[in-house]
Amino acid sequence: MSRPKSGRYCVIGAGAAGLAAAKSILDVGCDQLVVYEQTDQVGGTWVYTDSVGSDHHGLPIHGSMYSGLWTNLPKEVMGFPGYEMPTQRRSYIHSSEVLEFMKSYAGNYHVVDYVKFEHLVEQVKPVGDGQWEVIVKVLKNSESTTNTFDYVLVCNGHYFDPAIPNFPGKDVFKGLQLHSHEYRKPDIFRDRSVLIVGSGPSGKDLTIAASRQAQTVFFSHHVHEKLKHVTFPSNVVQVQDISKLHESEVEFIDGTRHAIDLILYCTGYRYSFPFLHRDCAIKVTDNRVNPLYKHILNINHPTMAFIGIPYRVCTTIMFDLQSRFAV
Repeated sequence: MSRPKSGRYCVIGAGAAGLAAAKSILDVGCDQLVVYEQTDQVGGTWVYTDSVGSDHHGLPIHGSMYSGLWTNLPKEVMGFPGYEMPTQRRSYIHSSEVLEFMKSYAGNYHVVDYVKFEHLVEQVKPVGDGQWEVIVKVLKNSESTTNTFDYVLVCNGHYFDPAIPNFPGKDVFKGLQLHSHEYRKPDIFRDRSVLIVGSGPSGKDLTIAASRQAQTVFFSHHVHEKLKHVTFPSNVVQVQDISKLHESEVEFIDGTRHAIDLILYCTGYRYSFPFLHRDCAIKVTDNRVNPLYKHILNINHPTMAFIGIPYRVCTTIMFDLQSRFAV
């Protein structure tokens, strides 16, 4: 994405990545910018809602934030370059404080002035002369409009399309099965025999949360060497990978079986870009987005950039650097 003297920019998403992208565009003196956001506020994954399933527009709930989430990175590495988090706060903070910070960032750099809320990007397609045709639905009236841009920055996040394993017997099991994307509050664990599947950050976090409400929590993962010396609450039992589901029990690969009322899959997410036309020539294979240069630029159409693809990083710093590189 070569640095232009002028041009129309489209940013898809007003989460942390989209905010960083928009700021970088404004920083080079270009104000022909539109940020499309399908919800009614900035913040992306940091926005909490009690709702699961579909929103009031009938669209799948985008957010995966749950009540009681605290950061697993210190705030000292969660600010943006040149705009750090307030120093008076403790290092690990509640998700609502991160959302407050994102809104402050958007306001401070006037990014929010360029955001069109409740606008759903339906399709992005390359057209003649290296431009992009973007079809957007205005959710308040369900009317669709078509706009043309010179540059597109895709910042739609990757925590909204759950990856759920398909274990044998999954359709036979009569208990409750949820992905962490649908989890909101720990009351759901009360007095139940709970199985948490997956040992990522949410898996470990929700194992602890469930232990405060559930009778027993079975924690299924395949990193036993790493976690065998970790002390969990007394009602947490570490178990092997799942072999098969039965009506009221789950069988594990070592042959053991336990009665389970609720299975919570903390098994991650898939990259998903449902609005990209096939002519964009972007594919997701084995959960890898390609072909991208530096995990950012669409090699076939370098006026399209993706911000925020890598994970296990200091996200806001990466978003800022990727955006500056792209712009």
